[in-house]
Amino acid sequence: MYTMRKPIKRLQHLQEVCQINKRDNSLGKDVHSMIGYLRNWMKKQKKDNRGAAMILVIVSIAFIGMLVAMIVYMAYCNYLMKGTDRVAKNNFYSAESALDAINAGLQQDVSDSMAEAYVQTMQNSSGLSADQMSLNFQTMFFGKIKEKIADNPTATDPTWKLSHLTDMLTNDSIPLASASGERGAWLEPRVTDGNKLVQKGTAYITLENVRVVYTDEKGYVSIIETDIRIKVPELNYAVASSRLDVENYSIIAYPYPYLTIVDEMYPEAFKHLRYPPWIIFYQGNVCLLKEKGVGIVGARNCSVQALQNTDTIVQRLQSKYVIVSGLAKGIDARAHLNASKTIGVLGCGINVIYPKENTFLFERMKKSGLIISEYPMHVKPLAYHFPWRNRLIAALSSNLVVIEATYKSGTMITVNECLELSVPIYCVPTAFQDEKYQGCNYLISNGANILVDIKDIDDI
Repeated sequence: MYTMRKPIKRLQHLQEVCQINKRDNSLGKDVHSMIGYLRNWMKKQKKDNRGAAMILVIVSIAFIGMLVAMIVYMAYCNYLMKGTDRVAKNNFYSAESALDAINAGLQQDVSDSMAEAYVQTMQNSSGLSADQMSLNFQTMFFGKIKEKIADNPTATDPTWKLSHLTDMLTNDSIPLASASGERGAWLEPRVTDGNKLVQKGTAYITLENVRVVYTDEKGYVSIIETDIRIKVPELNYAVASSRLDVENYSIIAYPYPYLTIVDEMYPEAFKHLRYPPWIIFYQGNVCLLKEKGVGIVGARNCSVQALQNTDTIVQRLQSKYVIVSGLAKGIDARAHLNASKTIGVLGCGINVIYPKENTFLFERMKKSGLIISEYPMHVKPLAYHFPWRNRLIAALSSNLVVIEATYKSGTMITVNECLELSVPIYCVPTAFQDEKYQGCNYLISNGANILVDIKDIDDI
């Protein structure tokens, strides 16, 4: 706000000058009259200027109000964007879980095909070189895998079987949709390119255009489309001399002890398997193979409560059983750690520590427990080894206790192997609305025994 003080003072001075000469000069009267008019006008402007300040305050308040409204609106938009991003991520994770279920199912197909191809190759190996046996195995493996996943295995350009992969999506935590647009996961067929099954020589076979669509309850959709490649397992065949006489075989030194299928200490339960291992490599107390065992299995990425449940169950059972598990992280490692007598079944070479975080446990078990493997030294922990080794865990178990599991997991493969051998299954129930670990609840709903208190554990 400005003031009119200095101009008024100048006018007063001018008026005084004019008053001196107003008697002698008629112009002074006119100037005096004009000065009076200007003075009144300036006073009026001074009053009006005070009103402008109020207007300025009102305008400022209005501007601040609009600025606050804009900030609130931007915050609301940011909230909506984060909510949308959260929904998108949840949908993507659900679609990814559905794809993981398909991969787990295909892994089981690979294991079964490998076992069947291996047996047939060995049965027809007479007079063949190692290279010929390897080639026969590859050919038989691809034939077996096509029988499981192809619509028409003998076709020139086969397609993968949509219904076979869809069956792998059945999951309590991830509902299966019957059609696109419904809530749940749905395997969408490709119309243009088709669901091609392409074989690349004897190296690998590819399922092209696997498209998983997941729709939530609000209608938000996430789509994952990918190709799934299945490589032929690498097996090397050592061919002996064409002479079958005993004298042609030499005794060689091996740094780790082993059992053959004809040895007295070889587990009788292994002989009842469809594909018993011919040789078992071991470190530790092999006499534990003759004692009664109970299998303890569960998720690798398990909850804290599951670890506590494992502690309780192992402490109650170790007086009656040898604790059998797979020396993996999570439930397996915890079961071995709490057991006084325990057997770890490896999915890799007898001298390979996997995972590395179990190094201390591995070293302890080879001294006070037992570690076994059907794989010799230096064999890497390949993915298809672990479903295959689960049959040995099942065979060594008179009962199987499942602590915590997802619906599609290696734990479920062990359960299936136990069912093949008529081994009783016991499960710890999962909390209501726990969407991640629904495997135990699914097994209980299908007839598995439930563990709810200490008495149930003691009855095993």
